[in-house]
Amino acid sequence: MFPKNKHIWLIILSFLLTVSAIQAQNWKKVDPDEKELEKRYRMAIHLENTGRKEEALKVYKYIYEQAPEKQKYLQRYLRLLFQMEKFDSMRQILQKHLDNNPQDLDSWLNLGVAYYQQGEKKKAFQHWNKVLEQFGHSQKVYRKLFIQYLRLQEYEKGQELVENLRQRENDKNLMALEMGELYTGQGQYKKALEEYLKYAQSHKNYDYVMRRILRFPDEPHVLTDIEPFLNKQIPSDSRNVKLLEIKEKIYFKYKNFDRASQIAFQIEKSSGYSGKHIKNFTHNLVSEKKYDLAEKNYYRIMKNDKFQSIHHQALLGLADIAEKKIENQKTNLFNYFYPDNYFFNSYYYYGIEKDLVYLEEAFSIYDSLLTQSHNHRFSAKVNFRLGKLSLLATRDFDSALKFFRSAYNQSEKYPFRIQCAQRLAQTFLALGELDQASQEINKLYSRLNTRYQQKLLPDRLLIELYTENPKIDSLANQALGELGFQNDYYNDVFELYSFLEKYREAKGFDDFIRAEIKLKQDQLGRARSIYQYILDSYQSSIREPALFRSVQMQLYFDNYQKAEVLVEKMDSTSIYRSDAIFMLAEIAGDRKNDAEMASKWYQELVISYPQDINVDKARRRLRQLSQKK
Repeated sequence: MFPKNKHIWLIILSFLLTVSAIQAQNWKKVDPDEKELEKRYRMAIHLENTGRKEEALKVYKYIYEQAPEKQKYLQRYLRLLFQMEKFDSMRQILQKHLDNNPQDLDSWLNLGVAYYQQGEKKKAFQHWNKVLEQFGHSQKVYRKLFIQYLRLQEYEKGQELVENLRQRENDKNLMALEMGELYTGQGQYKKALEEYLKYAQSHKNYDYVMRRILRFPDEPHVLTDIEPFLNKQIPSDSRNVKLLEIKEKIYFKYKNFDRASQIAFQIEKSSGYSGKHIKNFTHNLVSEKKYDLAEKNYYRIMKNDKFQSIHHQALLGLADIAEKKIENQKTNLFNYFYPDNYFFNSYYYYGIEKDLVYLEEAFSIYDSLLTQSHNHRFSAKVNFRLGKLSLLATRDFDSALKFFRSAYNQSEKYPFRIQCAQRLAQTFLALGELDQASQEINKLYSRLNTRYQQKLLPDRLLIELYTENPKIDSLANQALGELGFQNDYYNDVFELYSFLEKYREAKGFDDFIRAEIKLKQDQLGRARSIYQYILDSYQSSIREPALFRSVQMQLYFDNYQKAEVLVEKMDSTSIYRSDAIFMLAEIAGDRKNDAEMASKWYQELVISYPQDINVDKARRRLRQLSQKK
């Protein structure tokens, strides 16, 4: 009877194997000469790796002559001879070795390589044919010889070799995978596809074959080349779901989304309408921003009773598309100040109208889902999305609180509850209720383990910043240690810590934080006034970030010329000036459609700050603008 604890069993098994191995060796000790040879072998490898090949060759020669039975000494010696093109020596050694080891297949094949490299190709091929006969035309020999042909770029010989094997064995599928690789390397994608599909069907390894096919180049001509064979080999009414999946992936890869969509529905029909495949496929369409086709799929799902199990998810998908369309229209110029940093970025949607049709559509679908669904987990997701739209798009903070609270209560999953608590805190911040925001975060924080607590550290830090905690510097430093540099928020906290080190003691710092709070509350007029007050009242270093924020405010209120004047006032050594210039260029090009003004500022960035992180993007934009002229 085996021990119940599998770890104990593994220890016992390891011990028995060790004892068995020791007994088999009869306590044989390593010969001192063998130790010396191993030492010289390692020295030869070192000499070879450091470019001292002639010296390495002498050592390899010595240790091989002392122990010709050691394969690793022989192979390393031969490899270096090959690299140094000493083919005469290579032949002599191989022939001598084969006299004593006539069953060493690799050495017989390598002898042919030596003939080939000396220009005796005819002799080499004759030699390899004899090797095939000598080893009884086994598939092992064919496969090894095929690899040699590919290394020597003898592709036609490789094809002939495989055809001979197939005829000999009366099996057209032999070495199909190898032939697929050969044809792929030659750019013969139709033939490669044919071989890969042979392999897939004979070995039932469809996923591996799919990955190989999807490595074909993305050029449209490839699909044109393979499509006739693809449709003939895998007809639309095929019952082989795995083959249909390969066909669908090929069409998706080459951006023929309509055709791929048709096949996705055929896969559902062939597999009993589980809904899983078409749901994932349509989600991928959304990722590719093919919203119209994705909507069409979702409506088709909802009209088909056989997809009843995923009707709610299709409706959720429609709402998701509406949200994506909203996000495509939003702008956020405040993100140019410490880009994508949680502490400085405004998370609201700007540049959209509250009566936007997509917004109305999303709210309508979500309301419908709440009415229909009796699944708390599903309702939690819907309430969360309604809360997000209410907070970020319509600024209906009271409704946002209600939705986020419902979502929190309807789910027991901590990762989701953390998201809800973060959004609740953001909504309380928007309402100016900092104490409530703090309570919301700390209440959940106290219930979590360390791994989950890390997710709330940035939120706690932001609240401490806004409530003017005098220890904010040390708290930020402590958070860096707790998060670790691989955490998604580490860089955000590091930038905040650097900002605090630079400006914490500056006169006007508290006013700057007060303006940042107004920005987070979407009170942009009040924020603008405070930034301007800082510029009028203080001569400290806090003017630098306040000036950048003032530029953004002028741009938000469509005062582009005033924004330019402020940028001109920036000191050339300011850490914010290059970002401000890049922002002016982007706004001129994207929002104002003023190519001349955009070019002016892009050029200023490239000339004045050639090492800036945005220079490559600026150069690309300049090329695009010049092509439009």
